[in-house]
Amino acid sequence: MNAEDIVQGVEFVAANPWVIAAAVAALLVIFFIIFKASLKLAAKVLINAVVGFVLLFVFNGIGSLFGIALEISWFNAIISGVLGIPGVALLLILKWMGIM
Repeated sequence: MNAEDIVQGVEFVAANPWVIAAAVAALLVIFFIIFKASLKLAAKVLINAVVGFVLLFVFNGIGSLFGIALEISWFNAIISGVLGIPGVALLLILKWMGIM
């Protein structure tokens, strides 16, 4: 393999962008195969955090009628998203105790 072969290879790739697209697609497939479990876990935590965020938003809307409110933050959203209703109860207990 000499410099001329390398130049021809670079010219081939430059003239055919589908080669780059195929290489990128192959790398993405390999990446997803390797990190499949951790990506599923990360997606699940993110979805639960969004659900927790919505739950906190709804709770604050209803709780404001009774004078009870929780700060809407990502920490609270993750706690309530992972633990669900018991997580919101935990956050309320922590606020009541003055820890939060």
